[in-house]
Amino acid sequence: NIYAVSAGHGQLVVLDPNGNRTESLDIPTREPREKVPSRFPAPNRPSLHFGNEHLWANPPYNPADPHNPMLDSKGRVWMTSKVRSNADPSWCGSTDNKFAAWFPLERSGRQASFYDPKTKQFVLIDTCYATHHLQFDNVANATLYFNELVGPIFGWIDTKVYDQTKNEQQANGWCGQVLDTNGD
Repeated sequence: NIYAVSAGHGQLVVLDPNGNRTESLDIPTREPREKVPSRFPAPNRPSLHFGNEHLWANPPYNPADPHNPMLDSKGRVWMTSKVRSNADPSWCGSTDNKFAAWFPLERSGRQASFYDPKTKQFVLIDTCYATHHLQFDNVANATLYFNELVGPIFGWIDTKVYDQTKNEQQANGWCGQVLDTNGD
């Protein structure tokens, strides 16, 4: 299968080229959809083509806002997606978390998820940092790295740890990006 996302509709799009068919799967959120803010605001003036129709908010509205799908070695489709409102959970700023002790975070606009074609289930993974593009490394733990769209954070999920523990806090890590201009 070939996978793509429809950001404004919160869907994973699946193309089966052998069966000559497509399907669109709604990506879930942990919080009720009406509590999850969208980056697609209502238009402030009419469109030449669509008038006052707000294409991204027509029922059923889905704020998941997926981006950048990538396959892992198990055939799962990982992507960035909103799983909740923008306020981070408390562990993102707790000094008990080694990453938060150095660089505490309070808000993130998009987190992570994956779709498992074998089980036909979505798994939502909270992150403290906002996610934008993602890339797997090629070592045994298949760490998944993320950059923020605008922001000083570089984040990752150790997918081996997540698969073994199902603990998103243990699998998550992040650090601030620092431009060292004086070599110290």
